[in-house]
Amino acid sequence: MRNGCRGRGENFTPSPQYRIGDVFGDGSVLIGGGDVVSSEDGRIFLAQKMGVTHVLNAAIEVDGVDHGLTNLTEPSFTSIRLNAVGSEDFDLSCSFTRACDFIDMALEPPPPAWEATAFGSPPSHPDTATAISKSAATPGRVYIHGNAGVNRSTTVLLAYLILRRGYTLEEAFELAAACCPEALPNMAFWGQLVALDKTVNGSTAVRHPSLQNDLQN
Repeated sequence: MRNGCRGRGENFTPSPQYRIGDVFGDGSVLIGGGDVVSSEDGRIFLAQKMGVTHVLNAAIEVDGVDHGLTNLTEPSFTSIRLNAVGSEDFDLSCSFTRACDFIDMALEPPPPAWEATAFGSPPSHPDTATAISKSAATPGRVYIHGNAGVNRSTTVLLAYLILRRGYTLEEAFELAAACCPEALPNMAFWGQLVALDKTVNGSTAVRHPSLQNDLQN
């Protein structure tokens, strides 16, 4: 059964300045290109306008969100870099679990502040405990990117939807394409996703989208 995810930003609206896909429609999982994280304006946009707290960089050639910081007032992000190459001979499946764990971590609300204390017990006053718990219970938002936001980032997103959200590959790609029409893993990455889909869902091989289009023409 597929699980939705509602985070902050029920009225989330992406900016036309950047080509960013909103996977679930609530701003919790975003996908796009590396151009956003490559500039100070883009990083500020991610943090302040979109509420992004975590960034997953799937491209070896794209510098991360902390590269080239010009001042200490810039936002900071929790980030991970997969160092994936976008070629047909690269095995991205080795990083699927690591990427999924990071995305799950980003979307999980942090524990109440009192859980991090040495005593491991809540404040004595119930109102105080409730206030602290609520203030700390806001989930994060994650931005998944590669270089162009087409191949590696899409592959990571599809693996996440299959492994952690109960989607089949066909369903996952339909969702990804709806928010990012350019989404298109290369043939090798698609084959790795087909193998994952078969292991997780017992699905039969799903044709690469480019081949599906050929059949329809």
